Amino acid sequence: SAGGEAPLGASEYLKVVHRRTDGRPPAPALEAEARLGAFLRAGAAAGILRSAKDLSEGGLFQAAVEGMFAPDGSRLGLALALEVGSRIEGALFAESPARALVSVTPEDREALHALAEKHEVPAQFVGMTGGDRFRVIVNRRGVIDLPVDAVWDAFGRGLERALAEPGA
Repeated sequence: SAGGEAPLGASEYLKVVHRRTDGRPPAPALEAEARLGAFLRAGAAAGILRSAKDLSEGGLFQAAVEGMFAPDGSRLGLALALEVGSRIEGALFAESPARALVSVTPEDREALHALAEKHEVPAQFVGMTGGDRFRVIVNRRGVIDLPVDAVWDAFGRGLERALAEPGA
C-alpha cells in the first residue's frame, strides 16, 4: 500500500538524497510476490492492465515518473493523491517487496479491484493519468505541481546534462 510508514533502508532515496547506503533492504516476501505475479498475469491476460511497474527501485515516486514518458517520446501527466502517516518519504520512496504501480482505464477500475481481491493482493487507488502536469497531493495538500515538460527536463535529460558537464 502507498500509505503508512515504510522502511527506507538501503534504498535509492537514501543513496541519492542523503548519500547514505546504510540500513537493511526490505526482507523478501515470496508468497506475496507470487500472488502479485499471478495477479499481474491475470490482469494482462484479461486485457485490463494498461501498464505495470514494480516499485523495487525508487519506490512509487520513481515508478510514477518513469510511467509518464513512453519509449515513443510521448508524455502523459499524472496526479498522485496519497494519505500517509508522519513521513512522506516512506510512502513515496520505499522499495518494499511485492508492490507494483498499475494503470487501468476508469471503466476497468472495478474489474482490477475484483481481480486483486481474488488473488489476495491489496490494491489502493493512488491517482489518475492525463493532462500536462505532474501533481503530488499528500494528505489533501499539494506538494508538487510541475509541467510534464519540466519533469522530463529533470528526469529524462539528467544523464545527458551530467555527461555534458566538464569533469563528468
